[in-house]
Amino acid sequence: MRVLFYLDRKWEDALKVLVVVAVCLGAGIYVFVLSVPPPTEYPNLPELSELQLPPEQSQPPSDDYTTFSGEIDATTVVGSVIDGDTFDTTSEGRIRLADIDAPEYWESGYDNAKDFLISLVDDKTVYLDIDDVYQTDKYGRFVCVVYVEYNSTHVENVNKSLLVEGYATIWDFHNEFAPDTWNLYVSKESIREFP
Repeated sequence: MRVLFYLDRKWEDALKVLVVVAVCLGAGIYVFVLSVPPPTEYPNLPELSELQLPPEQSQPPSDDYTTFSGEIDATTVVGSVIDGDTFDTTSEGRIRLADIDAPEYWESGYDNAKDFLISLVDDKTVYLDIDDVYQTDKYGRFVCVVYVEYNSTHVENVNKSLLVEGYATIWDFHNEFAPDTWNLYVSKESIREFP
């Protein structure tokens, strides 16, 4: 009986300590919340009504595009997306996006990369800049920098878009392309003989 009384006393002391800690934490949080100034004390922030969001498919930011240094070798429609860096076309066969590497089906990020590529190109007309050095890889796929319509004046570099969004990494092969020189958007006017 004496042992039970001793254990009950220990639990009672532990509970008192726990209550004191909880009260101190609550008081600390309350003091912290009171010390944060209200939003009206930030004079340099614009009012919510002054903020303007750009319309979708608007003119790309000027630092994201320049003139085009490649060429458009073929125009085709994407039939199906295989993974985050490969797709099939209706007329040109299988395309491997040049100098990037997206996760394989057993790697983390595979589904996200594939879904992003689907959102960019699936069932859309694409413009292919086919590698002038080798044209195809060891699997017979055309190695290309791929462009897709962005708006009435610009195309979007699909390879660069996968890099920018974090779905692929640079995997620079010996070919005509230099990923560090790619721009996300390219003016159609700057492309010689744009289809």
